[in-house]
Amino acid sequence: MLNLIAILLPSVVGANAEAAAPALLPASSAVASAAAAPLEDATEPVTGWTGSIAIGASISSGNTNKRTATSTADAELRGEEDRWKLAGYWNYADQKNPTTSDYELTERKLGGSAQYDYFLSPKLFAYAALSGQYDATADLDLRRTVGVGLGYQVKEEERLKWAVELGVAHVDEAFEDSASDADYVSARGASDLFWQFHDDWTFTQKVEIFPSLEDSDDVFGRADNRLRATLTATMFAQLQYVFEYDNTPAVDKDRDDHLVALTLGWTF
Repeated sequence: MLNLIAILLPSVVGANAEAAAPALLPASSAVASAAAAPLEDATEPVTGWTGSIAIGASISSGNTNKRTATSTADAELRGEEDRWKLAGYWNYADQKNPTTSDYELTERKLGGSAQYDYFLSPKLFAYAALSGQYDATADLDLRRTVGVGLGYQVKEEERLKWAVELGVAHVDEAFEDSASDADYVSARGASDLFWQFHDDWTFTQKVEIFPSLEDSDDVFGRADNRLRATLTATMFAQLQYVFEYDNTPAVDKDRDDHLVALTLGWTF
């Protein structure tokens, strides 16, 4: 802009010397405005944390005496070149024994995960992820995974987001019966989908699978499906179905687990 003014200014002076002096003030203002414009663009805020918390509970008494509770929490921080994703859940249930009148545990499960993505291009990213899981009724004291790999952001729009990931992970499983413990390197495949198919309805699905690279019998996975209905600007109702599979569970335990929960939640 300064070069342009330097070229035009002599012409203006030659054409109208009297008008040259007052023309300097607007030209200086224009230069100042042009110099300030890029600074405004450079200070655009990066999107902050977004996420949700959902809880649900039930109590029954009489012929059946049962108590249940469930909760989920998710958060994401999206920067220009990277992304953080955090997630956690807790499920609990017990039932009164009609003979002893004692409440007996039927479910106690909790887990959490954290993942960092760094975008190598608008679509391709490298990730590092870790997770932990405890399941009392499956005799699982702790399942810990640590993994790295690459992901591809297939879509990232306001109403549709989908990413797929492939990498390797180290899996460490500790059970109440130490004979069932396992420690191995596995592949990791994952899919993360968000779809707002209506102004008030969204569907999300997060799938992870860990097949061992050392023993084909060792494989486990988890699929978390959620259908959400918007109630207010920050409140929603959610129907959740979670399927978990462990091909080598603890002794006398089932390979698959199913959870269906209706919860109420809030976004932030």
